[in-house]
Amino acid sequence: MEIIRENRDRLVPIIKTIIFHGRQNIPLRGHRDDGSLLKNENDRESIVCKEGNFRALLRFRIDAGDLQLKHHIETTKANATYISKTTCNELIPCCETVMSSRILEEIKDSRYYSIIFDETTDIAHIAQLSLAARYVDGYGKLHERFLGFVDIHKDNDCSGNIDDEPQESQERSITGEVLGTTILRRMESLSLSLENCVGIGCDGCSVDMSELKGAVAQVAPCRSHQLNLAISRSCKVTSVRNSLGTIEEVVSFFTASSKRFATLKSHLKHSLQSHCQTRWIERHDAVIQFAADLGAVCKVLKEIQCWRDRTTAAKANILLRALSNCEFIVTLFTLSDIMSITYPVSKILQDPSLDVAMAKAKLDSTLKVYDGMRANSDSHFARIVEEAKAVVEELDVEMSVPRLTGRQRHRENCDHNDDAMTYWKRTVFIPTLDHVTTDMRERFAEENIYHLKFNILLPSQLLQHDGNVLTLKLNQCLTELPFFEAESPYVIKKRLMGEIIQYKQTSINALNDRDSVMLALSVCPKSDYPTLHTLYKIFACLPISISTVERSFSTLRRTKTWLRSTMKEDRLNGLALLNTHPDIDCPIDDVINQFARKNRRKEFII
Repeated sequence: MEIIRENRDRLVPIIKTIIFHGRQNIPLRGHRDDGSLLKNENDRESIVCKEGNFRALLRFRIDAGDLQLKHHIETTKANATYISKTTCNELIPCCETVMSSRILEEIKDSRYYSIIFDETTDIAHIAQLSLAARYVDGYGKLHERFLGFVDIHKDNDCSGNIDDEPQESQERSITGEVLGTTILRRMESLSLSLENCVGIGCDGCSVDMSELKGAVAQVAPCRSHQLNLAISRSCKVTSVRNSLGTIEEVVSFFTASSKRFATLKSHLKHSLQSHCQTRWIERHDAVIQFAADLGAVCKVLKEIQCWRDRTTAAKANILLRALSNCEFIVTLFTLSDIMSITYPVSKILQDPSLDVAMAKAKLDSTLKVYDGMRANSDSHFARIVEEAKAVVEELDVEMSVPRLTGRQRHRENCDHNDDAMTYWKRTVFIPTLDHVTTDMRERFAEENIYHLKFNILLPSQLLQHDGNVLTLKLNQCLTELPFFEAESPYVIKKRLMGEIIQYKQTSINALNDRDSVMLALSVCPKSDYPTLHTLYKIFACLPISISTVERSFSTLRRTKTWLRSTMKEDRLNGLALLNTHPDIDCPIDDVINQFARKNRRKEFII
């Protein structure tokens, strides 16, 4: 027993150092990671050799007074120090197992959960599927936890789906079937029951929105991305599409050259933000910021068009003419005004603690604002024109109407007698606003999103409707849930109605008319209202955004860099979990127990 305890104590500082690297996202390896850790300081080779951070931190611990680690390095044999890169590659997956087991325990205790996923390509050109889970823990707290990355192509190859034909003849395409099979296999490896999965969150693209071969009964696309798609649809307006393309060309023009970029920084004191297609918060920032900096950007282009470099000067002249255009200026300030309304909503929808009811309320309030803008289009567009007037005067641009004919074939037909303000209102402002509002209503309609049927459980709805209306709406809600099949629907309905009556009389008044699922769940104890508590928990688990898995893409880029591109999947997941979940403890004893199960020569389990 003393020998086993001593063996375990030898691993403690090593594992602590590995966990420190994972938490802080510090690379472990260096150019040379072999040889004795305690070298002679006068040895020229040890000074020149570029060791990794792991060995450097171990040596720093010894210098700082870690007698336990120093005793281990001095007394053990060279092949049993447990500081080699091979042992590190065994210890990191052990940390992953411990971290994952703690998350999975919370999910299984919660019972109901939702899966959130998205796909990206890493620095090694590997298609990585990021997987996360949304659930309510035993303390009534809502979590969205990152579960790990999966190599989609490798996982598909190992599944036996590749036929007997030569591998060169197979097309490796990421389809809905491949994603569904990968998710099912990953959930099976994590011992997550598919019967308790109440929803799936994805980005709403055609591949993710496919049926996933029976993986889930309902697919719930990301609400924030749905809003992004609604805004993107405004690109069908010709002036909007052309204006966004012009902004992107201007940003690329300055970022492609250090000389142009320095000239821009000397005038703006900051850089222009790129118009990103996927990170749609940046789309808001790019348009709003460009509208504010339009005058300064045109001054820089006027300066650049006088340079001796013919190519650069010609390009600057073309871009300056595109920016000094009445249609571009009106479209830019129109987009800036419309996106200023959706900007705060887009940030709110990325909050993991948000529920479906709160998200729908934010979207409804946004639509009301747009409806008010549409009803008062004359006064609202006049304010937009007033904001753009300063830029128009600075650039010496005339607010004019393009040449019109009797019948327009490639743009909107307008009256010849319309003034410039009326023309641009009818051709730019109203079509763009109508495209956004119409698409948002179609995408977020209750018949398209079955989650919204749960709104009947909100405190305001329970107080508003009588028993007959509640019974009808609850029947529609319960038909979407296969979680009560063990009992008779009649029994469930009667039990639920009885709990709702008691809940309305005793607990609902404590909410003070705040329509939040988590607040309603907090005053709905499972011991008093078991059926209603279950429905509230399912309601809270429904995904709103895939921001959690998109944040894991940032972790992926920081962890798997160009110098660490050959990192294997188990090592990547271990380091990613340590970095993503600093609030989850990784007990050293549990890591040692996992490490001891790998047929070690020394005994580590007491």
